[in-house]
Amino acid sequence: MEESAFSFPLLKKSFPFLIAAGTGVSWKMLDDFQDKFKYSNDSLSVEFAKVATIFFTTLYILQDVWIGLVFCIVVFSCLFVNSIDNNFWKSASFIPFFLTFYTLFFQTFEITGNILIHAFFIILMFFTIILEGKLFPEEESTSKTISRFFLITILSGLFYFLYYFPEYKWFQNFCIFMIFYFSTSILNTFILKKKMQETSFSEIITAVEVK
Repeated sequence: MEESAFSFPLLKKSFPFLIAAGTGVSWKMLDDFQDKFKYSNDSLSVEFAKVATIFFTTLYILQDVWIGLVFCIVVFSCLFVNSIDNNFWKSASFIPFFLTFYTLFFQTFEITGNILIHAFFIILMFFTIILEGKLFPEEESTSKTISRFFLITILSGLFYFLYYFPEYKWFQNFCIFMIFYFSTSILNTFILKKKMQETSFSEIITAVEVK
């Protein structure tokens, strides 16, 4: 009998985290392609990012009903701070609700741990997104980048702490999603600044050559 890839414990254990990381990266890459780098909406990079976003998000939400519920809250949070700003995100915002409905009624799942703690984690994410949206409404700033470094540190601590509480593994997965989302945001900020500096330098050289 052939062995499935998931017969390997390490791969089976890491797969949910890889999906969470892929979701976080694809979300932020798509967002930044459109808002920071100003790529055309029908460019290959944007279209690929859209496909990756739908693919990873679907796999991610179907892992656990709590992940689906927290993504529904993420949608409400983004609507509250008006951060859903194009047609793709407006139409894709229905995906978490459909997938959560499917998970609730057509898949078997078991609620472990204290339901109040689950609710606390969901509410915590809601207020974190709302707070960041209200404090840093701008697309990019130094203070926003610093706050995201701070959030990555907190989320990393939570990730390791939750190893001792496997009943809340979904939130540990969500920490990975947020860590990779914020890390991609910071990385893209540095890439964009470097591109702007290179553009400014080339413009200066061109101006000197013309003179």
